Amino acid sequence: MRELYYNSALAPLESEQRIRLSRLRRIELAFVVELLIVLFIGRGSVVALIKGGGSLAFATYGVVFCERLESLTQGTSVDTLRRHLLPVLVCSGLLGLADLGILLGVESLVIRSVESVFVVTIGAFLLTATIRLQQNVSGLSGAR
Repeated sequence: MRELYYNSALAPLESEQRIRLSRLRRIELAFVVELLIVLFIGRGSVVALIKGGGSLAFATYGVVFCERLESLTQGTSVDTLRRHLLPVLVCSGLLGLADLGILLGVESLVIRSVESVFVVTIGAFLLTATIRLQQNVSGLSGAR
């Protein structure tokens, strides 16, 4: 979403941006480091906190740029993509938060079930986004 926002024709110039691109790159690097920590350490309460906080921050980061894109891409294929990927971002953030149930004493079977529901929901949202974008591309090629 950030890449679409900054590469659009109506995006603000670098001097007009509230947050510099270099700072955004450091935030994105922090997301990668968080992912590596979660992958290498495995399971546990500390990892659940890191994963939950990181997934919520990543989803929020994506939603912020998704909302910024709204006025720039209204009525285009990118707007369709943006509207279909917004629920994917939200569900991804909630998926990462599901592991925090361990800290609250929720049974692991319940946590895994909730995670499975979010994974299936994300897949459904991605499927509808793919179908809709394919219809847009077919409509464009049929118009020629």
